[in-house]
Amino acid sequence: MFHGPHAYVSPTLYARPENVPTWNYVAVHIYGRIVPVEDREDKHGLLKRLIRRMEPAYEAQWNALDEGYQYRMLDAIVGFRVLPESVEAKFKVSQNRLPVDRDGVRKAFSQGDPQQQALADWMARLGA
Repeated sequence: MFHGPHAYVSPTLYARPENVPTWNYVAVHIYGRIVPVEDREDKHGLLKRLIRRMEPAYEAQWNALDEGYQYRMLDAIVGFRVLPESVEAKFKVSQNRLPVDRDGVRKAFSQGDPQQQALADWMARLGA
């Protein structure tokens, strides 16, 4: 399960006061076979891609570490790949609400924190 942006939705964002809080989210569920990655060099490749994607500034520090330390860390890492058999995308982005309510949520989220802004982008992309 991979979580995308998610955020609390206040009932104050809706046109009518008779509402309750909820949560909007984007998620992907991938079902498949897990294949262990046991070869040290293969794990090193996975780790390098992870670092490049999540923290590129750390790459130089990782590369400068003693090779023995790197190998000990790689030997402690459990690497795996997922061979997907099915994928389900789940979007709860106020699509069940009236247009006036969707507009209120989208406008508020577009001015909110990064999670809310990402949800506002998804709402616009999906026409919600």
